[in-house]
Amino acid sequence: MLCRIAPEKRCEVFVEAVRQLPAPWRGLLVGAANYWTQEYGSIIEQAVSSTSGKVLLVPPVENVGDYYRAMDAMVVCSSAEGFLLTAVEAGVCRVPVVSPLVPALEDASRRYGHVMFWQLPENPLPEQVAVAVQATASEPELSRRRAALWRMIARREYSMERHIADWRGVLSRYH
Repeated sequence: MLCRIAPEKRCEVFVEAVRQLPAPWRGLLVGAANYWTQEYGSIIEQAVSSTSGKVLLVPPVENVGDYYRAMDAMVVCSSAEGFLLTAVEAGVCRVPVVSPLVPALEDASRRYGHVMFWQLPENPLPEQVAVAVQATASEPELSRRRAALWRMIARREYSMERHIADWRGVLSRYH
């Protein structure tokens, strides 16, 4: 979930929904409270800390592309949304979106034809969010996305340069 930490975003619903998901599901809450929502931000920080690492709270970043690549689903629990740019971006990046109806998502789906969208009722309960998130796991596109992500990580982490450097390190011990 990428959002401002504010009461209308209903972050507590997201945290509780992730609690209800079986392993290995985990939640990543990306955002921060502003001056007017500090008290609510403290409540969410306490809720996140009580999940024993099942939900992580990280500060917002300028480029959220890495988060989109790592996500299995984008979850929106807001009581009201306008355009909801982060959900549209996630959907266009082929990340399944679990959200109450947002007109921009319908438009993005028509334009790009591959936005995977699981609709939640208005003001969803944590149980409804958890069920919808689990339903995204049955989407074959996700298996392809995960495989592509792991290939990308493997290529970055285990490049030929790294392989050569590792061997040089080993050989240097014997010379």
